[in-house]
Amino acid sequence: MFLKLVKNKGKNNKLIKEKDLPILAKHTEQDRYIVKGLDFTVKEYAFKRIFDFSLALIGLIFSIPIWILVAIAIWLEDGRPILYKQRRLGKHERPFWLFKFRSMVKNAEDSTGPVWAMENDPRVTKVGRFIRATAIDELPQLINILKGDISFVGPRAERPELAAKFKRNIPAFALRTIVKPGLTGIAQVYGRYDTPPQHKLRYDLIYIKNQSFILDLKLILLSFWITFTGKWQSREDKLGVLVRKKTAKTMQPSISLVKPLGQLLIEANVITQEQLKEALAYQRGLGIKIGEALVKKGFLSNQVLNQFLQLQLIMREQEYRTGA
Repeated sequence: MFLKLVKNKGKNNKLIKEKDLPILAKHTEQDRYIVKGLDFTVKEYAFKRIFDFSLALIGLIFSIPIWILVAIAIWLEDGRPILYKQRRLGKHERPFWLFKFRSMVKNAEDSTGPVWAMENDPRVTKVGRFIRATAIDELPQLINILKGDISFVGPRAERPELAAKFKRNIPAFALRTIVKPGLTGIAQVYGRYDTPPQHKLRYDLIYIKNQSFILDLKLILLSFWITFTGKWQSREDKLGVLVRKKTAKTMQPSISLVKPLGQLLIEANVITQEQLKEALAYQRGLGIKIGEALVKKGFLSNQVLNQFLQLQLIMREQEYRTGA
């Protein structure tokens, strides 16, 4: 389990467990403890910056052939632009432009606004599917690392529109920005592609409290493994094969037994099968989450949605711990 990666740097050297981290819709004493407990020194931050800059420069030089091949592939399939820039939030919520190789059709969000990509998203190009699965689309972020916008390891830089939405339901979500965002991190490596923001927050707080050079190295190496296996867009465990080789036991079931949100709502008689079908059609048209589609159609309230998302999250955690 990923908890083996991190240790509290305090006197008692205790492991911080997932259950000890907040998933509440308000700031708690735990949140303040996590922030107060940071003991990453100025020297360590300076060393991390030197490491980031050096590794990014080396990576940029050695990846030039990949840049050329990807640029040609994007241009041949869908023309220009090759690169895509997007507004993101950095440390202390300072906005910056994040660079990526374009993996979607041009003007992909003109009709939907800022939304997360769906599984089998029709806006993603053929080249885009490959570069997203292998994280090659993230290579231009080496420029962001050189500029100091992000680090190699840290919480994922979020879009301002989505961050504002998450903070309305999870005010503690803002705690992620007390450190620089990262190209990879615990949430990116151990979370699934569709992990809820509440769960990602818990992973990020574990990293923030326990950040160290050794932890960064481990996460970078694990990120290379996921790139080589092409599992960055996976809705299942990204590290299953690697973990089984190391521990000779399965840490998570390869097929999740957690029921989909729509099925939970139907079984609880909150919505009907017809309402779910209507919401699914509406969801596909806008590229939004099914829960959001159900709320927009008026089939359930935000309060009820959050209760069932919480239930689903608890079921996922139980399944995860059972498989560990």
